[in-house]
Amino acid sequence: MGHEQESYLTVIRANADHPLQERIDSGPFYAAFGVGHEDQAGDAVERARKQAIIGAEIFARVKEQAVFALQRKGWTVRAIAEETDIPKSEVGRIMRGLRELEEKEALRLEGTTELQRDMIRAAWGHL
Repeated sequence: MGHEQESYLTVIRANADHPLQERIDSGPFYAAFGVGHEDQAGDAVERARKQAIIGAEIFARVKEQAVFALQRKGWTVRAIAEETDIPKSEVGRIMRGLRELEEKEALRLEGTTELQRDMIRAAWGHL
């Protein structure tokens, strides 16, 4: 009784002299961010895992889109690899996969969420 719930703000000693809002804003970057929310640790890890998977899917999709766009302009595998920093072997695999893409395109869009669409748009600077 009388004890305040511990939070990451009471644990983090770095930047203690900074304004509170600045400390709150930087909180997610500290290991102590979960302090006071230990009961949510498993759920937090699971949500982060799902977000990482979505992020990897978005990265793959944007690489595919970049290769497709440059290939349509007549760029070579080597030029695409140099422009995008994607290994030549991966560019080649993507290009081979693009030949089959039209058949799969409709199926791929069915499972796409608004978050994924927004992440792809943001990668291309459309947000």
